[in-house]
Amino acid sequence: MSTSLNLTEILSSLQDYMTADGSISTEQRSFYTSFRTQLDAHPGTFLPRDIQGLMEAAREEMFEEVSDEEFEAYIDAVLSKVGQKDLLEIKLSADDIAALAQEKKEAKEKASAEIQQQKTRETEAEKSRMEAEKASIIAQGDAVEQLRKEEHENALAEINAARIATEEEIARIKAETKSQLQAAEEARQIAEQEQIARINAEAELQLQAAEEARQIAEQDQARQQAELELQEAKDQAESELQEARNQAELEIQEAKDQAESELQEARNQADSELQEAKNQAESELNAAKEAAAAAQEDLARQQLEASNISQVIEEEISEEPVQKELPDLPSLQDQTPIHGETPSSLNNQFILIAALVGVAITATFVFVFVI
Repeated sequence: MSTSLNLTEILSSLQDYMTADGSISTEQRSFYTSFRTQLDAHPGTFLPRDIQGLMEAAREEMFEEVSDEEFEAYIDAVLSKVGQKDLLEIKLSADDIAALAQEKKEAKEKASAEIQQQKTRETEAEKSRMEAEKASIIAQGDAVEQLRKEEHENALAEINAARIATEEEIARIKAETKSQLQAAEEARQIAEQEQIARINAEAELQLQAAEEARQIAEQDQARQQAELELQEAKDQAESELQEARNQAELEIQEAKDQAESELQEARNQADSELQEAKNQAESELNAAKEAAAAAQEDLARQQLEASNISQVIEEEISEEPVQKELPDLPSLQDQTPIHGETPSSLNNQFILIAALVGVAITATFVFVFVI
């Protein structure tokens, strides 16, 4: 008994094939829609031979063209869940039809001629009706899809009628030619051997393709490993370079800090020495000022004493008579200094005062220059 498929299995197999590359073309979508319409209108179970007939009907009703290679791929995808025996039966049925049709050419031609004539008459009548309806629907502009559906249904009815007539003719021919079943069996065995040989060849090709894919994968893996090692070496070099840069920057910063520290120490030392020189100059200036002030006080005192002595002498001279003989005054070299002071000592005091004043002025200039 032949294996039957349900609607979900059929459509899922076809969808899997059409979307294998992640997308679906316009022709594939159109075929899928047309085939779905055929399946929805099919009564009963879906046998492999029925499915193939529905797919052929869907192909004929399509507006787009489907290549033979693509159509065979559709059939293989849908019938992939059918057993090998059922596939051979499908092929055998086609071979039997061809062989029996060849042997009973006259009977088949007669039946085919009658069927074709009837189909031609019905088709012409149906075509005329459909063209009229289609023209009316196109004129309306909003019922194109309904017309297409009706065309599918009518075509499906015609295909079913032709299929039923063909099956009846095949049954009649098989009943009349039982003696030729042995030849059909031999043809089936030959077909089975050819099918097995084809499957073996395809399996060998698949194994070869798998081996080539494995070799390519190994090459890709080696290339990826080399790229990974190259990237790791590059990362390592960049890391080492970054570490060297950081170390150099750290050493530069340390040298800079050291230089700044030494510069600051030099500045502090210079400021300290400058402050000491300033303090020394201020001290010498203050000492010079004090010495000058003391010298000025001493000079004023001596001037006051000299003024007092001069006044006393003048008073004594004015009190004595004019005719009184004055004793000879001693020479200046023999004169006793007043209050123990000689003129040379007074000159020395003036010289000392001048020297102190010069030191004070010099200290003042030094102080101003240091500031």
